[in-house]
This record gives sequence, C-alpha cells and structure tokens, in this order.
Amino acid sequence: DEPTNHLDVEMIEWLEEYLSQPSITLFMVTHDRYFMENICDQIFELEGQTFYQHPGNFSSFLERKAEREEISATNTDKARNLMRKELEWIRRQPKARGTKSKARIDAFHDLKDKASHRVKDEKLELDIKMTRLGSKILELHRLRKSYGDLKIVDGFDYTFKRKERVGVIGKNGVGKSTFLRLLTGEEEPTGGKIVTGETIEFGFYTQRGIQLDEDKRVIEVVKEIAEYIPIGKKGRNITASQMLERFLFEGDHQYTYVSKLS
Repeated sequence: DEPTNHLDVEMIEWLEEYLSQPSITLFMVTHDRYFMENICDQIFELEGQTFYQHPGNFSSFLERKAEREEISATNTDKARNLMRKELEWIRRQPKARGTKSKARIDAFHDLKDKASHRVKDEKLELDIKMTRLGSKILELHRLRKSYGDLKIVDGFDYTFKRKERVGVIGKNGVGKSTFLRLLTGEEEPTGGKIVTGETIEFGFYTQRGIQLDEDKRVIEVVKEIAEYIPIGKKGRNITASQMLERFLFEGDHQYTYVSKLS
C-alpha cells in the first residue's frame, strides 16, 4: 500500500530492483506511475464500481484505457441515435397490448439506460486568491543550523526571487525538512539571519499532513477553519460546502465522518 511514500530516489531504485525478482508475486496500490511502469505487468483499474484488467505496464494501460473510452463513447452515440428512432415509434403507437410491442418497449428502456451512459471525468477546480508580492521575498544571510556536532547548514546565503521554484533534494535524514522549518520560522537558526518580505505569507504543507479529528464530519472540519473562503478577484467568496464540491465531495459525501475516508 503506497510503498514509495517517504522513500528517497536511491531507496526507490533499490525497491524496484528487489520487487522485480521473478520469484515474487506482488499486489500493490500506488500513485507513483513511474514505479508502476517499471514493476507491474498487470494493471487493475477500479472505476464506476467496475474492475477493468489491463495486461502490461502503466503505459500500456493508458493506451488501452483510451481505446476503451473511445469505444464506449461510440457505442453511447449509436445507442442515442437508435433511442431517438424507437422513441418516435413509441409515440406513434397506441398503448401496447401485444407481446411484441411490450418487448420492444422493454428493449427501449434498456437502450435508454445505455444511451445515458457517460464517461465520468471529474476534475478538481480550485481558484486561489493571490496577494501582491513585494520586491523582497526571502533572504538568507550566513544561515547556520546545527544540533551539537551535527551541522545541517553552515554559512548558507541565498535570495529567493519572485515566481521562483526551488526544489531541495538529498538523502533521508540529511535535514531537508529542518531546512524548510527554518525558512518558515518553525525552527530557530543557530546563527545567521533570515529576512522575510513584508507581504509574504507562508503556506507550508508538511509530510506529516494535517491531523484531523476522525469523529467529525468533513464539512465540520472545513467550517472550523472558515465558513466562507475568499477566491479569485473582486472579493468573491464561496461557502465551505462549495469549496468541498471543488474537491469532488458532493452532497451527502460532505457529511461523511473523517474516519471513513481513505
């Protein structure tokens, strides 16, 4: 179950090699498409309460899924065209009494279900209200952090620029998360100086995630943070319920207990 979570690249490569041994039978759930590409020779897809089996790796699965959806869309279009013709026939006929007429009407209702089938491709929609950034973002001057003799950073200088995207890589345990906590002020540096721009507000999603009360409902958790959420421009707000809809929580699903979520 999610075997690559919290593993660095070196450990993922080792695990790939280990699990590729021919003597191992493996059933796994993962969101790591590259790991799945290199390991799996069968893909099971759960969609619409149906299991689809695809022989081959992840690339092969994507090709077969596209073919399946194209065929499904074609069949749906054919069913709709036939349904229109059958509907015209039903409207022209008196109330069905004969066996053949009843059978044709029953077949029409089955056809109607098939014609109404749609491939559900739900997408997450999320607008974020952005504030204007000043010229100064974040400056690190001779930054130092250590625990006893263990040095995490030592005399590090850097000036973050607007719209810059910076990634931090390194083996597990070298201090990457500690470094992030230094930048956001959760950790105090041993020495040096951190200068934050006046307009800067940090958004920090940690690897621990958010710890939620499992005895509360989803909508209750969101409302504890905010009843209304500002989005986009011109002071537009949406409700907590509308925000959840953007995360694909519809109707009654918003009242699901946190403990029931995956």
